[in-house]
This record gives sequence, structure tokens and C-alpha cells, in this order.
Amino acid sequence: MENLFNSFHSNKYITKKSITELRCGIPVLLYNSNNNLLIFPSELVDHPLLSTLKKHFKDINILVTGNRLNFIFQSSGNQLSRIKIKESHDLEYISSLLIGQEFHNREYFAIDNLIISTNPLDKTAISLIKLAKLLPSAIAIDISSSNILEWCTKNNITPIKQEIIDNYNEEYEIQEVCSSPLFLKDCPNAQINVYRSHTGELEHYAIIIGNPDYNNPIIRIHSSCYTGDLLNSLSCDCRCQLHTAIKLMIENKGGIILYLAQDGRGIGLANKIRTYQLQIKHNFDTVDANRFFGFEDDERVFIPAIKILQKLGISRLQLLTNNPNKISEIQNNGIQITKILPIFVDTNQHNINYINTKAKRLGHVC
Repeated sequence: MENLFNSFHSNKYITKKSITELRCGIPVLLYNSNNNLLIFPSELVDHPLLSTLKKHFKDINILVTGNRLNFIFQSSGNQLSRIKIKESHDLEYISSLLIGQEFHNREYFAIDNLIISTNPLDKTAISLIKLAKLLPSAIAIDISSSNILEWCTKNNITPIKQEIIDNYNEEYEIQEVCSSPLFLKDCPNAQINVYRSHTGELEHYAIIIGNPDYNNPIIRIHSSCYTGDLLNSLSCDCRCQLHTAIKLMIENKGGIILYLAQDGRGIGLANKIRTYQLQIKHNFDTVDANRFFGFEDDERVFIPAIKILQKLGISRLQLLTNNPNKISEIQNNGIQITKILPIFVDTNQHNINYINTKAKRLGHVC
């Protein structure tokens, strides 16, 4: 049955299907040769589901990342852990683990309920939840079955091998969907190429400005920013960086902007808006706001940019960036950077802390 299943459900299809189902509030099952783990996004749990789970399963856990636990317990050094759900625990308890800001009664989180994760599927579960752009926490239930694929078929659950998610970046592929001339305000001679991955995520774009030298073009890898690029928010420098890059490329006869669908440094727009509330109402910086919800400081991966560069036949480039992570990832994937061009923008009272945080805590050149 496993061979039949794997021949029918390719890795590409099963990854896309599992992400879609999680976003729709449908559980999926992760498995390897030793363990089976039923997972469900913690933020989508409601009263009927919680009641059903308690009725059918004895041991129900919530996976909580180390970064989130650091805020819950106001101490550093925590690791990905399981917190066992007791009969008395309700949605308010689960919500407090995800987004609660004050913990007046520390005994509420009894130490005997928390166990550092030792199951490798737990880490994979968090990775899969992040791919779905949901808060990085999951309801996790160990499933014992001699034939897990048969169990999944009987219960209408999608099974997914751990290695499929663990090897996500290595097996990531994109294809060009379409392209068209693009008439920009300051550059009527432009073109846009649209690229789509196999996972069903939002499309990425290559915006070709003028007539770049493909042997050594100016490249800007720009992560999408709905609030900045489109709404002209003053809270970040994204729109200014984007338009400064376009202007510089026009002045140098051409360049290419790789516009990646990675809003909020890879956490997604909804989660970015969650962090905005902390930044505005509670004076968090962008790093601590990410960590508060359990994310890493920067969740982006630049493999889509690498794949687009390969599609365009570019192996040498001048990189327009202030971000050392972009530099190292480009170089680690065999592409030569002939020149690094920092990009400087104006500051204002709303984005000065944001820019200072990038410099002081993320190592950006600002």
C-alpha cells in the first residue's frame, strides 16, 4: 500500500495538500519509521474539536517553541517542548500559550506538564505549521497503529512522510508561469516574469528593469511588504528600498528585482500584523515581537531567489542589499557576488526603531 500511495501522491502534491488542509483546519499525520504524529494548528482549535479530541485520545499535547516559552516563563534557554493538555484545560488555556501576554499565576503552567521534545516529528510539525503561515504551535497526538496508512485511510487523514518536509528546501522547484512587458512610471522598458512553486504558495516575480547585463547584473532580492510597498506605511523602509532600487537600476541601464512572497520576514501577513500590535502598543522591537509568538528572528529562506537566478541563467551578480544573510545564502549556492551595493533610505519617527533594530540585532548595514 505504501508504494501505491507514494506513486500516486508525489512529494509536491502531498506537501501542497497538507499545507492547504492545515490552513483549512483539517489535521494531518506526520510519520517516519518509528513514530506517527497527528497534528493540528493550535490557533484553529475550537470547542467542538477540543471536546472531540478529549473524547477519543488520552494524551493530547501542545507543541510550543523555545522562543515562545521564553516569554511565558520570562527566562531564556527554553527548547521546543510538549505541554500536556489536562481535562480541565480549555481554549483560554490554549490561547494563553499562543498569544497571552500576562501570566499572573505561574503555577497555571505546572512544570510537570512541560516536557522538552525528544520526538523528531515535533520539530517537523512546527516546520510544516510555519509553511502554512500559521502561529508555530500544534496540537500533537502520538498515534499507535501497525498500519498507519490504513489508519489514515479509515479516518480520512492525509499522511506525510517526515523526510518530505525536512527536505523541503532541497527539493524546492519553481516554474515560469508567464511574462509580459511592464510599463512602470519611471521605466516604460520593463518586464515581469511570474514564477510558481510546487507547494501552492503565492507566486514570486522577477521584475526586469531596462536592459541588464546578464553576465553581471544588479540584483535586488526584495521580500514583499503589503503594508509598506502597497499602502506606503511609515513603519518600515521597504517601499523606499524598492523604489530606490528601481531608480538605481534605471541610472545604470538596467537590473533585476526578485520580488519574493515572504511578507513579515517569512511569517506571513497575518502574523506580521500580530507583531505590529506588539510593536505599537507594547514597544516591542521586530525581533522580540517575532520571538513572542514563537518565531525565529527571520524566517525567510532565499531558495526561491536562487532558483529564479538559475532560470535566468545568472551565475554572477552585483547584489543590492544591507542583509548579510542574503549575501551568505547567495554565495553558499554557488553564485558569485562581484559587488555588494548597500541601499540607504531616509528615516522617520515611525521607522527609526525598526531600522536601528535591523542594524543592532540582525546585523544589517543601515
